Amino acid sequence: LEGLVGSEMCIRDRYMPMFGSPLNPIDISGTATVIQYKGAFQQALRDPNVDGVLGAICPTAVTDVLGVAKAAIEVYKSTKKLNKPFLMICQGGEECHQAIKLLRENGIPAYPTAEQAVNAMVALYKYGCKK
Repeated sequence: LEGLVGSEMCIRDRYMPMFGSPLNPIDISGTATVIQYKGAFQQALRDPNVDGVLGAICPTAVTDVLGVAKAAIEVYKSTKKLNKPFLMICQGGEECHQAIKLLRENGIPAYPTAEQAVNAMVALYKYGCKK
């Protein structure tokens, strides 16, 4: 995986929990807040070494699933001009089904499994190679 730009890593640290990892792939951990998710999405999409983002909502006892989905939508709308793929995974119960529906209604491809999301990103990559 391509390394991330140094200045972007410094900015990303503002959104990183103490035990998260700003490396590629970015891991903001299972205790991340909506603000941390939003910041990580924004910085990843703005990084010139990043061609696309595959975000994952992994519900824990403290995850605001719908809040993260709404933050993803806000980031998607504000960075759409960058023309980078932004896909989401949300693995879990009813709350994830609601989040997936909300994400899709707002133009973000969203999937209930990592396999489906990765397959979609691979298809986008292959399509881009043919253009």
